[in-house]
Amino acid sequence: MCIAYLRFQPEQEVALFIAANRDEFHQRPTAIADIWQDQPTIIAGRDLEAGGTWLGINRQGGAALITNIRHPSANKSTATSRGALVLNALLHQAANPEQWHEADHLQSFLKAQGALENYNGFNLIFGDAEKLYYLNNYHRFINSPASGDSTLHQLSPGSYTLSNADLYTPWPKTRALAKSLDTLDLSALSRRDFANLNSSTLRDFIDTVFNRLADTQQAALHQLPQTGISEAFEKLLSSPFIISPDYGTRSSSIILKLKDGSAFLAERSFDAEAHITHQSCFYQHQGQVIRNTF
Repeated sequence: MCIAYLRFQPEQEVALFIAANRDEFHQRPTAIADIWQDQPTIIAGRDLEAGGTWLGINRQGGAALITNIRHPSANKSTATSRGALVLNALLHQAANPEQWHEADHLQSFLKAQGALENYNGFNLIFGDAEKLYYLNNYHRFINSPASGDSTLHQLSPGSYTLSNADLYTPWPKTRALAKSLDTLDLSALSRRDFANLNSSTLRDFIDTVFNRLADTQQAALHQLPQTGISEAFEKLLSSPFIISPDYGTRSSSIILKLKDGSAFLAERSFDAEAHITHQSCFYQHQGQVIRNTF
């Protein structure tokens, strides 16, 4: 996952809204979003090379996503797969749906992940309609009030946009996506729309979000961050949606968490030329899941 917008508003009907693009090498084997046969509580895409995922939901009302920290000189070839963190967060919440956010449960989750320095740089966000947490393991990119601390941070209600630096680093692409998605009105969506996945209100909303995620506007050279890659590659990666023959946006995703604990996930997949190859959506309510391909 390379850019993600989150709006956390636990007092509203749509308590959590996530819109995200996953950027990856096109040759990396990937499964589209689905209910996992070996972990049927999980609804997510799957990295078939390492076995984890970049974003997903579970039947118990949880959601999780990860972005990588881009700093090539600090990467370790022997690092533990970061996609396992998303899967583990979803499984942790599913195993303890009422108590997962209590201090002792969160500490047990952290301990189970092993030493965080064993992973290359990452940002992990996970939670539900009531609580949302952020974990970053890369101190040099932290410039928040929690500087130098890699423990979990509970996020306050509000909007956040995250890319390949820490949550508090504004890049041109994160500012552009935040400006675009902050204007979306979520109040028109109701549980009735999600129960009918052919709802025109829901379809219009999905199309609007996916269209805004498909922004290919690149940043000016003077606005580019310096992350240790060439200027040409930095510019290619500076748009919310990336198109190139080898590396680019593989999928766009939408997650909506309702106050009653139900959840919606939509995914749109792309080939190397940004042609749509697959679209599907899922709605879970009280552990039951309906799906549709559109």
